[in-house]
Amino acid sequence: MSRILAAVDDSAAAEPVIALAEAIAPLFGATTDALHIAEAEGATVRAVADTRGVRVRTSSGDPVARLAIECEREDVLAVVCGTGRPPPSTPRGEVAVALATTLDKPIVVVPPDAPIIDAVRRVLMAIKGTPSKPRALKRAVELTAASGLEILVVHVDDLDSMPSFSDQVQYETELYAQQLLARYVIGAPHARLTLRIGDPAAEILATADDLRADVIAVGWQRTTEPSHGQVARQIIQRSQIPVLLVATV
Repeated sequence: MSRILAAVDDSAAAEPVIALAEAIAPLFGATTDALHIAEAEGATVRAVADTRGVRVRTSSGDPVARLAIECEREDVLAVVCGTGRPPPSTPRGEVAVALATTLDKPIVVVPPDAPIIDAVRRVLMAIKGTPSKPRALKRAVELTAASGLEILVVHVDDLDSMPSFSDQVQYETELYAQQLLARYVIGAPHARLTLRIGDPAAEILATADDLRADVIAVGWQRTTEPSHGQVARQIIQRSQIPVLLVATV
């Protein structure tokens, strides 16, 4: 049977990770498989597992390497990974980001203070400017549409990339939105689009809050080049809800 892998540490942050994995698994007919990478099982993760009624496997080794091996197995559909609480000078979610650069599977990054989500209903898919990797959005649409989730799309332009409208702004804005959905959100006829102008990360996060999204989905280019994925990295650092990284090709 297919699995949703929940990668947890020995902290209270393990609970939102396991809870989200449990919420996602039924959508895909999968089970939840909790994994703790450590020399020995921690007391906190054991207490969380007992509270949630799940079994946690413990395995030693380098977290990124060990999780990469687990995620490469065919029955693993996705991995839900916490960010932990790194020192202020260290970006959070580094294990998830490292996995995302090598794996062609969805990775959900859960912030340490994320709410406990027992049911996922709304997914906000984020694009900025003209999507240079429309396949990433297509994969995100396929993942969410197949599970019956409500699809919300936010498209962020800056002043340089936004189209020029005539004096019929409302009509042309509606037409622009229809064309964008028809071109980039194929397979989700009931998707709702929000248009924003400004800083991409800030506008995406504000839209997620306004629409009460459960998860934010963003494209992630599989590369170690630090200049790539800056918007996604900013969202991971600042988001209070889980972030779904969908690999581009």
